[in-house]
Amino acid sequence: MANAAALTDHWLGRLTRPGARWARRARLTPAWMGKIGLILTVPAAVWFTEPGMRGAVIGSLFLAAALFTDAVADELTGQRRDALDTWSAAMLSRLRECVVYAGLALGGAWAGVPNAWAWAGGALIALALRDAVVAAHRAEPGPAPRGVPAPRRGADSPIAAVDPGAGADERTPSDPALTAKLFGSPPWGDAGGAVPHAGTVAGPTGPPEPECGRVGSAGATERTEGGQPSREDALYPIAARWLLGFPQAARFATIAMTITIWDPRVTFIALIVGCGVAVTAELVDQPVRAEAGSAG
Repeated sequence: MANAAALTDHWLGRLTRPGARWARRARLTPAWMGKIGLILTVPAAVWFTEPGMRGAVIGSLFLAAALFTDAVADELTGQRRDALDTWSAAMLSRLRECVVYAGLALGGAWAGVPNAWAWAGGALIALALRDAVVAAHRAEPGPAPRGVPAPRRGADSPIAAVDPGAGADERTPSDPALTAKLFGSPPWGDAGGAVPHAGTVAGPTGPPEPECGRVGSAGATERTEGGQPSREDALYPIAARWLLGFPQAARFATIAMTITIWDPRVTFIALIVGCGVAVTAELVDQPVRAEAGSAG
């Protein structure tokens, strides 16, 4: 997987670096590349209104050119980028997708596809739901307001509601320091009372030994990084996570593949199903990321 990803980045870089060099000479920002991509999707939508193989193929080529502008914009991310450029690029990306959907719906209506506009509306609703779920689950929590103390662990429990001081001591019954406090002996039996690191386990004679691996639920040993297993990398390969996320590049590829074989109704159904899979994958993946973050 790593070799395939490196090979893909190599060939994609060979294609996009000349365009990125031209864009830097022309002093184009990622927002300007988004405008060029929007301009390229207009003829794509126009060609999608023509029924038949020719309109589907030429429209798909214009979609590929729009995706090329995205790759060039990614090469330009090293430049200084303000909030207005970021917002403009996001809005132009959504606008051009709406233009493509409108062209597909118009072509389907002219070709006699029943409820073509309704299917287009359903695809837009599914896309909005997918974007809302992804944005909500991947948003970083903001800092607490000044003067407001951070919530303590277990502050929302019924005991904490009755006795606010009950949650002041955050030590758990399995904490070695709590055991030493109760029984009057340092953990692990040493004179210094050192507490082992969280990423260690007890050896046969008592002192901690480093934990080098862990067996997952499927029986396979998971890799560890800094004493913590990288469950996210083990469970979800990069390519699979990218496909399950169903980004715009995958949506445009779905449009190009389905419109050349079937009618726009099948294209919209495929988009709705893809957005539904992306929402499900995000909801399932969120607890895994939260557990990995709490373990770290």
